[in-house]
Amino acid sequence: MVNALYTKMLIDIFKTPVYSVTLDCDNNILTQYCIEKEKSDTGRTVSNRGGYQSNNLIGLNTTCQPLFSCITKHACIFAKHMDFKNEDLKLSEVWININGYKDYNIPHIHPHTKISGVYYVQSGEGSGLIEFSREVNNLEYDWHSSTMNKLTPYNSTSWRLPTSAGTLYLFPSWLKHSVLPNTVQNLKRISFAFNLS
Repeated sequence: MVNALYTKMLIDIFKTPVYSVTLDCDNNILTQYCIEKEKSDTGRTVSNRGGYQSNNLIGLNTTCQPLFSCITKHACIFAKHMDFKNEDLKLSEVWININGYKDYNIPHIHPHTKISGVYYVQSGEGSGLIEFSREVNNLEYDWHSSTMNKLTPYNSTSWRLPTSAGTLYLFPSWLKHSVLPNTVQNLKRISFAFNLS
């Protein structure tokens, strides 16, 4: 018989945080702003497949300033939890995403910045979840969901969160993420995405 003379434990060596908070913003005003911006700014195609993505909104913007201030405040709280040497972060880029029926965002990261995030102005059930994923080659990865009793942060290669209106998510800019297709025909998923440096 062999006696166990050691302590059994799980050691968490790599943790990946996602910060979530519900903001009390006037989403009706923000929604109207986004719709007007889509009419006046031709936008760009980066991670979006279908839908609309604006150009950078940084600058004098009184309509969005309360939201931008909230984002910066919570990013500094998040940075403090991450133990950054300098927690005084500033928004370097902000853009609008408007995703209609079947529109989505492909997996991507935000290089050359510290913290990224998204604020959902308009969304609902079926509008598409945001998905965070580990850098794992799924062809060589045998920890499939079919081999697990249930998915946990330990055994998952991806993690999905709801895109509820009023929700702000912050995450490390190197964390790969995507947004699933909007399956609602009469409700556009509208969000502000951003980077802080």
